[in-house]
Amino acid sequence: MSAPGTRRKASRTATGLACAAVLMVLASLGAAFVPAGHGHPLPSAQAAPGRMGNLDPAATTGPPATTRPAQPGSTPVAAAPHTYPPPSRVTYPPPSRVTYPAPSPATYPAPAPATYPAPSRTYPPPPPSPPKPPGWDLPPPAQLTPPLEGVVTTDVPAWDAATASRAQLAVSYVSMAAPLAPSFLHSVMRTDGSAEPVIEITPTAPGQPPLSLAQIAAGQADPWLRAMAAQIASLARPVVISFAPEPNGRWYAWGQQPAAFVQAWDHVHQVIGAGWVTWMWQVSAHNATDPATQDPFAGYWPGSSEVDWVGLDGYYYQPGDSFALRFNATLAEAEANWAGPVIIAETAVSPGLGKGMAAAVADLFSGVAADHLLGLIYFDLNVCPASGCGPYKQDFRLENSPAALAQFRQSVAGAW
Repeated sequence: MSAPGTRRKASRTATGLACAAVLMVLASLGAAFVPAGHGHPLPSAQAAPGRMGNLDPAATTGPPATTRPAQPGSTPVAAAPHTYPPPSRVTYPPPSRVTYPAPSPATYPAPAPATYPAPSRTYPPPPPSPPKPPGWDLPPPAQLTPPLEGVVTTDVPAWDAATASRAQLAVSYVSMAAPLAPSFLHSVMRTDGSAEPVIEITPTAPGQPPLSLAQIAAGQADPWLRAMAAQIASLARPVVISFAPEPNGRWYAWGQQPAAFVQAWDHVHQVIGAGWVTWMWQVSAHNATDPATQDPFAGYWPGSSEVDWVGLDGYYYQPGDSFALRFNATLAEAEANWAGPVIIAETAVSPGLGKGMAAAVADLFSGVAADHLLGLIYFDLNVCPASGCGPYKQDFRLENSPAALAQFRQSVAGAW
């Protein structure tokens, strides 16, 4: 072989050996970084035909080669395995706890008080609420419808409940010898509810200073009368007034003084007036067996122009008493001077009648209906003195007799 051909052959051999050496280095590096049993082996080097002999396939499988092909004229050197120390665990000291001093409280100066000038504009105070009219808290007055049922009692609602009715009139007493309370009439109307008040004005009362009919007629009690008139006008509600009741009897300080009574009645009627007032001339019915009531009515009559109702007082005191015995003669005498309404202004049935109380109640209602009277006012009080009851001072409360009370309920519910 010529020299140039020999050189070309040697050059190709050296190139193939170099390539094989590179592949072996790469295989060794792969074995160092890929754990055993994982990954894929590098592909076997295929020698180009005619350049290098085919490499042994077994040399490309399994663990990486540990020897390099020997160069011509050199000794093979084993490749040292790549061993890496295990990573050291870095231990850091725990952080030190930083302690900061407590913050000092901030102190701020107190703000200066703000002073504002007074507003220059002023407003007038609101107008006061309009005053409530007198009697705004009273129930509306009821329209009187005959026959009228009235009562003398301390508890009108209790009377209404006991009799299963509604009293249309309720009586109160007031003495001119004592100062008139500013709210007298208002209190009476509150107590009586819807019943119309009947005010019996007496010149005096037991235990009070005497006030004669002559003094009243002379005007000595005019401040009292004007005060009563003012209360009536202020409340503007109807009332019935009876002055010096039963003047024909002997049992009152103003009794059996016909001329003085007429003068006093005229004066009282003039001062109080007729507005809102029904004037009731009230006398004791004549009793044929009692001379204390025998004064003729004519001497006590003030005249029809000053009278609206005539009232007669009479009681069933003892067995045998009847409406005819107690009232018929008196009605005949009253009707001689009067054609207007007549009412039994005060009456009751005495418990002395015993079992006859119920019959007496029925007779009372029958007499009122038969004579076409305006109605009746029942005296439902206990007037027994501390020393004991007497013929004329008894416990007249109807509730003490169930039979009499039942008869009253029946009579007042029916047609009188």
